Amino acid sequence: MFLDKDDDMSVVEAFARDYDCHFFLEGDQPTLPFYSVPAVDIVARDSQAGYICLAADKVLYVNSDHSAFEIAESWDAFLSNPHDWQKQLVPYDGMHLYSSKEAAEKDIQFFDLDEWTKQ
Repeated sequence: MFLDKDDDMSVVEAFARDYDCHFFLEGDQPTLPFYSVPAVDIVARDSQAGYICLAADKVLYVNSDHSAFEIAESWDAFLSNPHDWQKQLVPYDGMHLYSSKEAAEKDIQFFDLDEWTKQ
């Protein structure tokens, strides 16, 4: 999920300045140092080399040590109360982080949905 460059840039700038939440804009292609299961949408980064992610109905944070934390129950909850989000992190064990997809494939069986649905 990327913000469109036509979105209200004052909001984007305020989140960066006030909350250390730097949204990725359309066209930005972050190179991630991890592979997550389940998959997440990376929406922002912070100044501590961490990433803010969307997974199902939760907003998560992956820190530079590749530990996962829950930030908020929903995107709306995060956007409506971004104050001190770094101090409200709750350890989250519903996501596994790997160094690469290849590393994940050694631990988890992947299915090709296209092949599976043809059967």
